[in-house]
Amino acid sequence: MEIVGQEATAVVTSMFKPGIEAMQQHVEHLFGGYLDGCHDGLIELAWTDTKPDAGGRYRLNNAKLFGTDKLEDLVEEAARLNATPMCNVYIGAALRHPDTPPFGRGQDKDAFALTCAYVDLDDPGAANAAKDIYGLDKPTMVIVTGRAPHTRAQMWWRLEEPLTGPSWPALLRGFALKLKGDSTVTNPSRVMRLAGTIAWPVKPGRIVELTSIAPLREPGRCQYAPEHLAQAFPPIGAASAVAAPRTLQHTTNSLGLADKISDGREGYMVKTIAACLIELIGETGATPTPQELCDTAWPQYERKVDLTRGGRGPEEFAAKCAYTVRRFEEGRIAGVETPDKAVEKYRNKASATPKQLPPPARQDGVIKTADFMTLATENVEEEPDMIEPCFAGPGSFGLIAGPPKAQKSFLLQEILVAAATGGSFLAGVFTVPRPLRVFWLQAEMNRKLLRARARTFKGLTGEEKHLLSRNLIISERFHMILNEGGVKTAVDTIRGAFPDGPPDIIAIDPLANVFDAENENDNAQLMRFLTGRIEAIRQQINPMAFVLLVHHATKKSADDMARDPFVAIRGASALRGYYDSAIVIYRPGEDTKARKVHFELRSGESPDPMTVQLVDGRFVMADKVASQIDISTAHKLLGAIRSAWEKNEPLSSHPQSKRDGRYAVENLARQFNLPPAQVSFLLNEWLINHVVTMRDRKPRERSAGLEVTGQIG
Repeated sequence: MEIVGQEATAVVTSMFKPGIEAMQQHVEHLFGGYLDGCHDGLIELAWTDTKPDAGGRYRLNNAKLFGTDKLEDLVEEAARLNATPMCNVYIGAALRHPDTPPFGRGQDKDAFALTCAYVDLDDPGAANAAKDIYGLDKPTMVIVTGRAPHTRAQMWWRLEEPLTGPSWPALLRGFALKLKGDSTVTNPSRVMRLAGTIAWPVKPGRIVELTSIAPLREPGRCQYAPEHLAQAFPPIGAASAVAAPRTLQHTTNSLGLADKISDGREGYMVKTIAACLIELIGETGATPTPQELCDTAWPQYERKVDLTRGGRGPEEFAAKCAYTVRRFEEGRIAGVETPDKAVEKYRNKASATPKQLPPPARQDGVIKTADFMTLATENVEEEPDMIEPCFAGPGSFGLIAGPPKAQKSFLLQEILVAAATGGSFLAGVFTVPRPLRVFWLQAEMNRKLLRARARTFKGLTGEEKHLLSRNLIISERFHMILNEGGVKTAVDTIRGAFPDGPPDIIAIDPLANVFDAENENDNAQLMRFLTGRIEAIRQQINPMAFVLLVHHATKKSADDMARDPFVAIRGASALRGYYDSAIVIYRPGEDTKARKVHFELRSGESPDPMTVQLVDGRFVMADKVASQIDISTAHKLLGAIRSAWEKNEPLSSHPQSKRDGRYAVENLARQFNLPPAQVSFLLNEWLINHVVTMRDRKPRERSAGLEVTGQIG
């Protein structure tokens, strides 16, 4: 960077050139594709003066409007302007009204439609912290506006359909509040820095930088329903304004019920006709006649609109239908220029975020019945359980749940390996009588992590390896919810993995990543997901398959988990009433590698809770390994811990204490010539049973370390 001149007349030049490709991506993301009847809106390109005013400010006074079919012209003009030093270039975040005057900057009253929700993250640390806040509701585009003196970014969420009118700032303020963004960057006529442009510095500490698009390593949805975003980022203001077209004025009748629309006739008419056009083409694959479109759209429009006002009767409506069909046939509706694009738009919208819950699975044919005495006396050979005793029967449903870092997926892997090889798991508590065919539909681990997990298994025989290569198929991480389209994809994938016969077990890991409704705490939504999505997969693959689902549990204290771990299962109570068998796994203490495992079986007696630890890919009983240390040596170990505490040189259970020589496992193993794994098991058992306790550090008195607080036999 070179600065030429002095004071207010300084000129900044740069080695950068405007990035036309990034500009094109940005404007296409905001205003490309189907705009749901808002294609007549205008895009505002704004730019600053290149000379400061008397106060040293570079005023944002200049603007030009472009149609949604003139994106290339807009980009060309933006690149030309931005190449001039100190000319910062911006794009209107929302479309401007079609009749906005073609001179000067747009005002809030000119706002027409918002195609993307957004947030501006300028504060230090806000951009990096955002991903931990938005979670699965990932932005559809991220633009880095600068990195000096700290990273600054815009994040955008493309909407399934534009929000129309000037009151969407309530939603944008919700984004800003939750993501710690700038709450002032939410007004309807707001402009945002255009990606690909040179950011000429006008604030202290800033340098010349090129605004860039950050690649999304793990993309989420490509579009979001406004209602979904309103739940994830609660609007600050009138929340009801989020879900309805903003220019429409709804009144209520004497009973407080919604009355007909009294204003916004043109906008609502256009949106209704456009939506019905896409629906008709999507369902039939053919362009409707103006009369067919009118016959479909008019009843919906008539129910919602006050027809006593001029300009909104059947004649005007029929004329608008004919105009819309003509524009479509001429390829002039952006995003749906051809019937194929309209069909694709219809299918994508139907599968992205369904508006309604899926129907429950239906019983085909009559429901079979039997009298009680027949059931009590008939002599039949019962089909054996897939996993004994009483864990997995034909057509049953199982659940593995636990809080974060509980090793749920490790437990699932052990179960599925045992199922595929005809082995046992959880230290032999459960056995699989014969090798089974298993499909693991998992949405969390990429191929690298899957390899690492698979290689934890030690001691596999040649026969077991052969069975695993044939019987256990695992999906790599995917980004898909189990809506109607997701179910079809899952079914096709499973059938492709087992073309010669269906699997006996279908594992789905985890529920949260594939749940297609909005609220897993809602019993009705969860039951519809289980019966309409999970059950749909089983019925299409193998109605007698055992389905094993992995789900998260709420993080609670070890004492709370010990009292009733199953109440910690996250989500609605419907889940607990639905499964036939369940395992809850959790860590009983922060300083232990051991895990507590609890069971709940519907068709048999539940095993007692276990304390286990993962060794070479399998969970083994912690006390079995620890018992290899005799009682005399155990007393000596406990004495060494007590002596170190009394000398004010306490040993620590934390591996981080290796650097100052206080790590208990290493010290005790070396002092008494014992395998570190055995010392670790015993120490974990002592921590769980409060034989020893990890005490916090006391400044200027004592380091954090182990104190003997109990006794052993």
